[in-house]
Amino acid sequence: MIRRQFGYDIGGGVLRILSAILGILAVTPGHVMAASATVPMKNKGADTYYVDVHVEGFGNLDYLVDTGAGYMTINEDTLAVLQAKDGATYVKRLQGILADGRTLIVPVYRIGSINIGGACMIHDVEVAVFPGSSRSLLGLSALGKTAPFMFSMEPPELQMSNCISPAAQQQDRQHDRVSKSVARFSTNVVSAEGESQF
Repeated sequence: MIRRQFGYDIGGGVLRILSAILGILAVTPGHVMAASATVPMKNKGADTYYVDVHVEGFGNLDYLVDTGAGYMTINEDTLAVLQAKDGATYVKRLQGILADGRTLIVPVYRIGSINIGGACMIHDVEVAVFPGSSRSLLGLSALGKTAPFMFSMEPPELQMSNCISPAAQQQDRQHDRVSKSVARFSTNVVSAEGESQF
């Protein structure tokens, strides 16, 4: 009998509960599956389209959807808030050519996650940091993670793949918490000396 193998009896009830919890975890996915999402865009004139983006550690802003920009951009003000919360990690310096032909060298940081339109969460996004309080762009460093994606002007919407829905993200966090609790529980059942903790 398993309970006698370690020289103590933890009680059949506890063993049955632990087995049931481990069984549930065995059939529950440990990571969320990628899904598709469609987010409406706002046309702010001159054929410029914006979506609401929530940046973890900062909050919501309207981002200009720019499929011609290699990187998602944030400004120095946003970076300062993220750095105060340890929400941005320096990656490299990047030399870029602006639409007007000027060359600009900017730092690139990695941020934890963004949520596009409340429907598409993406992790570990590299962002270029532009000086001052410049406009934020949703470029290919973020959109590329949702490939294949489609930018539609009529109706104005952004269709993305490989998204994590906020509900699935919450379910994944719950699963991780239960897994850690079970691991702590099972560690407490058998101590290093082989004695019951009950």
